[in-house]
Amino acid sequence: MLCKHTDIQARETIAQYDETCVKLARTREDAEQIESRVSDTARHLVEAEEQLANLRASIHELEEERLGKQSKLSDVERMMSARDAEYRSVEAKAEQAATR
Repeated sequence: MLCKHTDIQARETIAQYDETCVKLARTREDAEQIESRVSDTARHLVEAEEQLANLRASIHELEEERLGKQSKLSDVERMMSARDAEYRSVEAKAEQAATR
């Protein structure tokens, strides 16, 4: 009877061992998949950081270009305003001369 009980315990232990081995294999597979995803995510993060740095540099360049164009536009507007005032003055003088 003791031998039969020991035999049952041995079989249960072997079954538990086999089950544990299967679970360990799954855990290892899961760990490998997680490591792969972490690696992919890290690579994507590095690529995103590089793209962000490039975008920031482009934004800086475009901002400088915008400021330069805005300055030129202000100069043109001042010049046009001065020319417009000059034209109105000449027109007013012409009207005065025509009415005399």
